[in-house]
Amino acid sequence: MKVSRGAWMMVAALGVMGPATAFAFGGPEMALEAPAGPIHAQPATSAEAEVIILYGSNDNTGIDPQLGKMPELSKPPFSSFNSYKLLDRKSLTLVKGAAQNIALPTSSTLAVTLKDVTTNKSNETRYDVTESITNGDKSILPELEVSAKRTEFFFVAGEKYKEGALVIGTRIK
Repeated sequence: MKVSRGAWMMVAALGVMGPATAFAFGGPEMALEAPAGPIHAQPATSAEAEVIILYGSNDNTGIDPQLGKMPELSKPPFSSFNSYKLLDRKSLTLVKGAAQNIALPTSSTLAVTLKDVTTNKSNETRYDVTESITNGDKSILPELEVSAKRTEFFFVAGEKYKEGALVIGTRIK
């Protein structure tokens, strides 16, 4: 069924369309076409992520105010440090199956990869993300897979750095 722009306005104004009706825009005359069958959501193949690189130490300076409250850092194993300083913050667009690399202050490379996007029985979307750290051909952190919830940071301990260690926080935005 094709609906001209004027007819579309009338159909919308009369409330003829139900909530499950969808239209695809196309053609220079702004014609609309109703799909022939049921609409199914396509699985996500990308996600926006934020990665923070922290320096964990025991220099008694506390948690960097730029970080705000992060209760995860006060729980083991991260509670072994009494201070955290924000070294870097990156925004990434993760595309399923493609690693995004971040240079670390130790000359190592962090690789972050979106493996899959799933929905559990509670209808909650989870993001299966892997992270690994390499320095040349040496593996510092073998591929670690995490099933992440949107907006919540997950943390991994990185490698030794200065008098402490790097700690990497990642969250799907």
